[in-house]
Amino acid sequence: MRKFTLIELLVVLAIIGILLTLLLPSLSRARYQSRIAVCASNLKQTATGFTTYAVSNDSKLPPVQSAFNSNPWTTYVMYESGNYYNMGKLKKDGIIETAELFFCPQNEANEQKLFTVDYNTNSNGDIVIPSGDSRARSSYHFLMENMGFAKRKKIRLSQLENDMAFLMDKLNHDVNTAHNKWGVGWNFMRPDASIKFTKSSKVWDIVLAGPIGTKWTETMNAVDELLRQ
Repeated sequence: MRKFTLIELLVVLAIIGILLTLLLPSLSRARYQSRIAVCASNLKQTATGFTTYAVSNDSKLPPVQSAFNSNPWTTYVMYESGNYYNMGKLKKDGIIETAELFFCPQNEANEQKLFTVDYNTNSNGDIVIPSGDSRARSSYHFLMENMGFAKRKKIRLSQLENDMAFLMDKLNHDVNTAHNKWGVGWNFMRPDASIKFTKSSKVWDIVLAGPIGTKWTETMNAVDELLRQ
């Protein structure tokens, strides 16, 4: 039986290395696309939770932490100072079994690892408050609409217009944007639970300009354009 020479083995290894180099980007992109799909599934399941909550609470949605027009970032706060808000209320009331649904899988996959401080669950799927912090955050915005505190506290699912962003990927800063490869985009969900992943250079340019806490009107106008497409 003829044995392979060292040169032949090295050539085979070199070919395998070249093939892996060619295949890895495709595999990486496929994993990235699959995380977008999982993210959309998270939003779908969470939306079902909101509907279930509304059915049991006279069509009202979970409580909010403050007015959108004064603290828009609170749309992704789940727990603060002993109280549960937004998606956190679904977990507190047992409607959603695991808080993992409130976290985009691409967050942990990003090289920056910027999300591990804010987004945590324990082995039981419960919300974990980061050490030294008073709040827990989701990686999704809930009902990003510019309305006052009194209205947000009483808003009912039946009152929502279908061209608004009911649930969506976190948007407030470029380093918090999970889907930031191969064209930056976000999963957007309307109140009717329809979802689409949309790329927008216009929205991304606003986000890149810095934290958008003072630019929410401009940002939401751009988001509304996407939802109407």
